[in-house]
Amino acid sequence: MEQAGNYGFVVDAVMAGWYPLCFVLFMLLPPARAVAVGLVMGFLLLPNVLYDLPGMPNYDKGLAIVLGVGLAAMTCDYRRFTGFRPRMVDLPVLALCLAAFLSALANGDGAYRGTSNAFDFAVRWALPWFLGRLYFAELDAQKYLALAVVVGALIYVPFALWEVKMSPQLHREVYGVMLRSFKHAHRAFGLWRPNVFVSHGLAYALFNSLAALCAFWLWHTKSVRQVLGIPMVWVVLVLFGMTFAAQSSNAILLLGLGLGSLLLAARHRLAFPLLVLVLVPPVYVTLRQGLRWDGHELVALAESVFGKSRASSLSVRIESEALLRDKILERPWFGFDDFKEFTGNKGRAVEDSPILVDSRWLLYLGLFGVFALVGLWGMQLLPPYLLWRNLPPAHWNHPALAAATVLGVASLLITLDGLLNAFEIQAFTAGAGGVAQLFGTREGRSLWQA
Repeated sequence: MEQAGNYGFVVDAVMAGWYPLCFVLFMLLPPARAVAVGLVMGFLLLPNVLYDLPGMPNYDKGLAIVLGVGLAAMTCDYRRFTGFRPRMVDLPVLALCLAAFLSALANGDGAYRGTSNAFDFAVRWALPWFLGRLYFAELDAQKYLALAVVVGALIYVPFALWEVKMSPQLHREVYGVMLRSFKHAHRAFGLWRPNVFVSHGLAYALFNSLAALCAFWLWHTKSVRQVLGIPMVWVVLVLFGMTFAAQSSNAILLLGLGLGSLLLAARHRLAFPLLVLVLVPPVYVTLRQGLRWDGHELVALAESVFGKSRASSLSVRIESEALLRDKILERPWFGFDDFKEFTGNKGRAVEDSPILVDSRWLLYLGLFGVFALVGLWGMQLLPPYLLWRNLPPAHWNHPALAAATVLGVASLLITLDGLLNAFEIQAFTAGAGGVAQLFGTREGRSLWQA
């Protein structure tokens, strides 16, 4: 993420113009489609900038995406919001917002800072979740969300391929802002890891791998025959190729885990592997934080599978976790509510810092405490758990349920990615809300059990 600053007319115009564009989407498209297109379009096209607003939460791309879509939805489709009713599946996201508020109080930062934290989390996490509950609980709407992700990834292909060859320069060329990820983007054979207008090359790789998974499952289940007039098999091959072109070992691994989970359930009626993956995040943090596991075996495994250079990146993250392990124990329940106080430095803003806080779990545990991490993981892991618990494996490859199934698995994969990185993809947060509504509430289950 870029530092706060003045970015010039183009950036300011695009960020301001995002709001009327969202209203135009609702004028041209049915509401669920407008939400899906808006979330994907914002993620892929808006500039990665940060506005430091006095007395307000920092305003960045993530907040802009959700605020634009959310305000347009509330204005143009207000009757849907008046009929919304909270459910038990909403408890994790509500706990996450409450933890952000209580962290400020526990650290003596006052109710104003707590309200600012809670507002940031409410927009960043709760609003896309509730948009998912409202708009993507129906089977056709979930298919459209999955297709919006696939189409977005397809449109990105020529731009990403250009950056693979020429280096990730499009963000600077269009918006005049160079992303910090550029210095880490050079790969083997003179190629580059692309990011186009996404915050980091790893974020693009994650998005594309999830799009490839969606495309494969919609094709495998015969739920969708073609996209943009292109036969689905070619769409799958292209997106699989782009996942490898993005040159992220983690994204490739996650794609493999997602494929394995879906195929084992559909072909062999084995849904248990999905449950095992759901347990990986809490078990990993328990081993690392509670039982003081040093994680050297993971580094050795990564080196044997992906090579020394990729393993060194993992090693840096694990060493940073070890440096902050005792610090977390000082304030385990509500964290430090201050990044500099938690790390003792400015993290990635200090080039020679020994501590690199890239993982979502470490960031939230250190800043906001155990309750925030439980809320975040409860929100992300509840959809795949409900999928495992309530949908028999024989139905996972049913064409009508294909999108719901793959979106539930995608929520799990994003959680696993959060063990190493801290990327937000708002469309999949909304997808998780829709899957939770479909499999976790009586109204939702009636849609597919009938």
